[in-house]
Amino acid sequence: MDYLTNRVFVDESGFNINMRSPNARSIRGAPAFDVISVEIREPLKPKKIKVDGGRQRKKPVVKKKAKGTVTGHYRMFISKNLDEMDKFPELRNFYVVMNNALIHISEDITQLIEARGYRAIDLPLYSPELNPIENFWSVIKNSVKQSAFQEAKDLKTRISEASESVSRKTFHNIAQHSVNNF
Repeated sequence: MDYLTNRVFVDESGFNINMRSPNARSIRGAPAFDVISVEIREPLKPKKIKVDGGRQRKKPVVKKKAKGTVTGHYRMFISKNLDEMDKFPELRNFYVVMNNALIHISEDITQLIEARGYRAIDLPLYSPELNPIENFWSVIKNSVKQSAFQEAKDLKTRISEASESVSRKTFHNIAQHSVNNF
């Protein structure tokens, strides 16, 4: 598989405004210290956990809503990306490469991609080294967390600036790293 032509890599990533490490560094021999506000909480009682097998048989089981990204969110995300790709006719028949996360492997997602004139590829499980976008997100996150936030810059601005600062050479190197792992 040639990663440098007719491929679009898709993945999601989470960002947090508090991505910086709480640890500090200092010059050798000098103590590293900072004033940190600490809030002391009273310890809470541990939650009791019931195992499904221990519940009464006739008592209805209440399903909990899933937290985080679900297939419906990912479907909207893919649909918006395909809308952008549709604006460029030269992207027709490109492969949309996704990792094998549970929300990505729905037959619904594959049908959506193929109905729009693209082809879907699912990478093997637990193989982030084969998906260059994983390394791209790592570069972006490192750039975002390098300095403290000021009032003028919010998280979206920092992410945009970080992604625009990545050079074509870096993109090429990230893709080549994935090719080398095949």
